[in-house]
Amino acid sequence: MTTETTIQDEPEPLDAYENGSPSEESQAPIQNLRDGPITAAIWRNEREEGLPYYAVTLSRSYRDEDGQWREARSFIGLDVLAAGKLLENAYERIRHFRDQDRRRQRAIAQTANGRDGR
Repeated sequence: MTTETTIQDEPEPLDAYENGSPSEESQAPIQNLRDGPITAAIWRNEREEGLPYYAVTLSRSYRDEDGQWREARSFIGLDVLAAGKLLENAYERIRHFRDQDRRRQRAIAQTANGRDGR
């Protein structure tokens, strides 16, 4: 069985962050990675010093006996492989987000020091 990972929700662009926070007050993940019923949600948080860090939550969607959608935090069968691949993809996305954060922090520092990078 071949699984395909799809990326839902494009990450916010670098300039969408103002003062190190998302431009909108939101409790939503910055990106969802999905493979069938499995979702890895990437969350951006900040330490007290204002430095960002990222966390990932995993869930499996299913319908209960009443036909209502539910989420589980346990994985069965091939879901385990899909979850592992999603975690690997989440790791790569987090590396990208950290690179964006470092570039943004350097740009802020250069502006504060009166340099424009030229």
